[in-house]
Amino acid sequence: MINLTNDSPNIAKLLLVGSGGVGKTSLASRLVGDKYEESPMTVGLDISTCELEDKEDGSKLKIVTFDLGGQERFRSFQKDFSIGSKICLVTFDLSRYNSLLELEEWISFIDCIPKEGRILVGNKSDLSCEVSDSDIDEISKRYNMPWLKVSSKTGENIDKLEGLIIETIKSSNDYSTRIEEFLT
Repeated sequence: MINLTNDSPNIAKLLLVGSGGVGKTSLASRLVGDKYEESPMTVGLDISTCELEDKEDGSKLKIVTFDLGGQERFRSFQKDFSIGSKICLVTFDLSRYNSLLELEEWISFIDCIPKEGRILVGNKSDLSCEVSDSDIDEISKRYNMPWLKVSSKTGENIDKLEGLIIETIKSSNDYSTRIEEFLT
């Protein structure tokens, strides 16, 4: 287990991937500022930081989020930004079944991220769902990823997602305090 202290937060790089329009940027805004923001399309990459607190022991973890634009035209330069990520939120839109089908491409894209650092996130749980729990279970089992339904808009299950992020990073016993590792 990582020994996180309250004095100087440890740093971890978190990558958000998924098709365009699934709500990655809104999810990042919810994690970073605990607020919902409708966002235009992310052009290539958006970087932000936040600090998450472990509710169990009060330790803090600084997260640097790399939100990758979901459009194909950005892939050529995005791969390098995934290097050094300790955790990845593989995101899809619960109201768009097609976004679940497109996950296979994203999972191939993040092959440099340890399998135990990947979390499947179904966003937009506040909308009517086209994706069933059994469909999500199938993907989750195939790629051995835990999954969670959230709503960036209402904040539903964001606290659970934060807890899962912290638990995943702590259990990996692999974090960095060197900022150079983030900027490849």
